[in-house]
Amino acid sequence: MNRTVSGLFQYSASVLHANRLTASGTVQFNPGGSMGASITYSGTATLVYNTGAAVGLEWASGSVVGAGVPRNVTIQAGTLLMPNSDRNVPGNLTIGTGSGLTLNGSQGNLIVGGNLTTSGTLTSMPALCGSPASAAQTIAGSSPVTLDNLELNKTGGSVQLLAGLTLTGTGATSLAYTGNTDVLDLNGRTLSMSGGIGGSSPAGAIKGSATSNLVLNGVGAVGTMRFVSGSEQLGTFTLNRTGTAGAVTLGTALGVTTLNLTSGNLDREQRRLDRASGGTVTRGAARSSATCARACPRAPARRWRSRSARAPCTRPWRSCSATSPRPAR
Repeated sequence: MNRTVSGLFQYSASVLHANRLTASGTVQFNPGGSMGASITYSGTATLVYNTGAAVGLEWASGSVVGAGVPRNVTIQAGTLLMPNSDRNVPGNLTIGTGSGLTLNGSQGNLIVGGNLTTSGTLTSMPALCGSPASAAQTIAGSSPVTLDNLELNKTGGSVQLLAGLTLTGTGATSLAYTGNTDVLDLNGRTLSMSGGIGGSSPAGAIKGSATSNLVLNGVGAVGTMRFVSGSEQLGTFTLNRTGTAGAVTLGTALGVTTLNLTSGNLDREQRRLDRASGGTVTRGAARSSATCARACPRAPARRWRSRSARAPCTRPWRSCSATSPRPAR
């Protein structure tokens, strides 16, 4: 006989014939619990892990709420070990303090259609992905939130940071754009990356601001970095890429207050690189591998050419004028 539960259903033992149960409320996995078949979720049903476990039939493959697919997932105790196949959270994913989620080390993505809030540990190799959603999504929790890789797949809206974000993956697509309108809104937070920017979408972009910061660490080429029109701005931009190909290419104009060229090449591709009033350029000891923006190509525009410089860039950027088309060296 089929049963429907609209409130709390919690289990600490094996649940037989779980496929006969439909839940629209909260399903709580307690220590000792297991399911012999997938439960059917409906509405805004939430699956809560109250113990460490490996994902079983309580959370199955699928992209829409239904058999084995809850709307929301919450991990409030222990560490959840993900399988080697994709799992979807059509709604929100919450990882509580002292708990964690670990993706399979070889394959299997975690696809989140709503908001991510984590105060615990999230080990996201191969990738944490945003589902093809048009609504705005947020990443929140302890700052910084640390992920291996992040893939955006948006048809509208943006992914907005409510905490700093660190991407530790060192591959070519630590940040991947695969949707039609992928926007990562820094929202006054700091994005730190150790890998590259890639993906199948050439329209993906970062939304910056005067209080947003970007740090590019790691080895090799980052790829092309684009900013949303009208939001091509950063407070502090730090480039610290090593290796013979340690570089980043600007795909749009960019304005910054502080440019820290620790190591690597900043290739403007004839894009504007502007400074805010009082903006400065600093440079590390690796003189041969850093690029310094120092010369104004034409007056009166406040523009700079990027060129290798052996002397440290210690002077503030200077405005161009009709009578002084180039700043003093």
